[in-house]
Amino acid sequence: MAEFVLKDYPMEEFSGLYARMERDFPRNERPGRLQLKGLLARGACHALGLYRDGAFAGYALYARQGPDILITFLAIEPEMRGAGCGSALLNLLSQRFQDAACLILEVEHPNFAQDEAERQTRLRRIAFYERAGFRLMRDIRYSAFGVQMLLMARAMGQDFSTVRARIIPAMGHLYARLLPRILIHNILLEEIPPCSIKGYTP
Repeated sequence: MAEFVLKDYPMEEFSGLYARMERDFPRNERPGRLQLKGLLARGACHALGLYRDGAFAGYALYARQGPDILITFLAIEPEMRGAGCGSALLNLLSQRFQDAACLILEVEHPNFAQDEAERQTRLRRIAFYERAGFRLMRDIRYSAFGVQMLLMARAMGQDFSTVRARIIPAMGHLYARLLPRILIHNILLEEIPPCSIKGYTP
């Protein structure tokens, strides 16, 4: 059985981390090099590396504000995909943050995919996170820099209804750590009236 270990990503290897992020995420979905380096240097966000039997297998970046953890980026190395690394990474993150109230993820909304293939990819990603214990919040309208998103959360130290009740202010506090005040207006986060909820349909 493979052994998985989660370690802090050393700052001296930042260039390698950012090169991976350039490979894994489009430009409009990741911070600039200097911005991310500054966030890591001052502890506004943190980077972790996943290792499978000693070999680098993936990474996760997260921000923490009080009891809330926002996983901002998560990716598995291409050659390691399909080997249980994604599930292992989420399990290790849950173990690491047992003292947290919740883990929060952002996923791209399937209804706004460019084509059917991309829509199916987004649906599979949501299903994967649901199997790992995350729940989708269909009653929140959320977009970041014009990208239509959905929020998912896994309750840790609280029940899910408590997490849901405070998710909007929690996200506001988390983004205040990650973005300059001048950019906060690019984040839209609001309740959707029950009569107009439109989720995705598989």
